[in-house]
Amino acid sequence: MIFLALLAAAPASGQGPQLWQSFFSVSMDRIGTYPLCESPDTPPEKICANKLDGMITFDLRTPPKYLTRNIWVDLGADGKPMHASARTSGVAGQEDVLKALKLRYGQPKVIKVEQVHNAFNASFPSIHARWVLPNKARVDFVGVTDNIEEGEVNWWAP
Repeated sequence: MIFLALLAAAPASGQGPQLWQSFFSVSMDRIGTYPLCESPDTPPEKICANKLDGMITFDLRTPPKYLTRNIWVDLGADGKPMHASARTSGVAGQEDVLKALKLRYGQPKVIKVEQVHNAFNASFPSIHARWVLPNKARVDFVGVTDNIEEGEVNWWAP
């Protein structure tokens, strides 16, 4: 349930622009307004930004159980977000992540489960889901990436 707190307040039934304007608790339409992480004025519980060339990383400071601390945002030449990415905890948390994403975006357009293998050839399920939002933005979820302890959620601008 802690993971749900990071999703923006609009429910899946609210199919307006607010549905895609945030990725977890980072508002894509306010991307340049977050305080810098190295600023002494940034409260420790707030989201802060680290600006790099063409990219901003957001430090969630108090991440939920199934999400890592950082969200990465790639910026276009116009300074607007093109892509955002967050790492999840892999096979252990993928069901909770999927539930949270369904609450936020509704049923995915595509959902499937694939078997992945670790170095010892043990098999694990990996959930793959895709949402195409009304404005053509896309959200992709991969429950397990190249490591069973990592998954990924990606937001793609329309």
